[in-house]
Amino acid sequence: MFILDDDSLESNAIFKLTDQGDDALDEKDYDGYITFYKKAWEVVPEPRQEWELANGLVACIGEGYYLKGELDQAFLYFKEALACHNGEKNSSISFRLGQICLEQEDFDQALSFLHLAWKTSDGRAFEEEGASYLEFYEKNKHKVESGSLSDSE
Repeated sequence: MFILDDDSLESNAIFKLTDQGDDALDEKDYDGYITFYKKAWEVVPEPRQEWELANGLVACIGEGYYLKGELDQAFLYFKEALACHNGEKNSSISFRLGQICLEQEDFDQALSFLHLAWKTSDGRAFEEEGASYLEFYEKNKHKVESGSLSDSE
């Protein structure tokens, strides 16, 4: 894992770009949000996925696509975020992947991601997103726990 020095040129550029992206999000300018976060991601030195801030930056790009309703693109970026440093420990990433899969009716994969979100958050990931995801998870978690879930990841 790598950590950017707060005073580095890269760090300053990333923070400036993400601030601009957040401003775009506040205005519901999802294309602007995505663009600024993609630019910030490009500033991260290689190997990008190993930096501490990697999973958050990539997840924000995925979130922009999710908010636009472009679920295939959102899925790709959230999967990439999951593969970044500590991505598997970020329950927001696995929860959003579960939501996307559920919306696309890929129930086994949705259950796998929601189970990861449950494990990494002790269930807290489900608190803000409505009862339907929790209901789906609780109704089907026995498949994961018993190992009867097909390996669809």
